[in-house]
Parts: sequence; structure tokens; C-alpha cells
Amino acid sequence: MLAISAIFEIKPEYIEEFRTLSQKHSENCLKEKGCLGFDVFQAHGAPSKFYFHERYTDQAAVDLHVTTAYFADFIEQATKMAVSKDIVVWSAL
Repeated sequence: MLAISAIFEIKPEYIEEFRTLSQKHSENCLKEKGCLGFDVFQAHGAPSKFYFHERYTDQAAVDLHVTTAYFADFIEQATKMAVSKDIVVWSAL
């Protein structure tokens, strides 16, 4: 199993738009074969910070995820809204 953690810091003027975008992206990803979970969190006391916790069965599922049209759309839109992003891929022990 693989997990992906992604932390986005969003420009203040895009916070609500990013919330909506993230929720739709999560819904799309949960329909993918091999996606075991996709949770989105917003930081308490720091509304511009968002944390994604994604879980996939294997590398093939991650590879499928990053080739979808909605992933490309999400990245394009998130890039214009973000101040920063940090993404880490984790392997289960």
C-alpha cells in the first residue's frame, strides 16, 4: 500500500474556491480503481492550510491517478491558488 500526503498553503482570496475544488477532486479520486481513501483536511486556526491524505493499493493505482483528466485539471487550478505545496509518497511497512 502507498500513501500520499500533500500540504497546500492557499492564497487567502482562493480559500473557498480551493475547498470546493478539493472536495470535488476527492470525490473523483475515490471512484478510481485502487484508491483506498482520499481525505481532505483544513487546519484549525490556519484556514489557508490544507492537508490531503490519500491511500492507494499500489504504484499502478498511483500511476493511474496521475494520468486522469481531473487530476491534470486539479493541478492546474491548485497551482494558481497555492503559495506552496509539499507532497510526500509513503510506503507501508
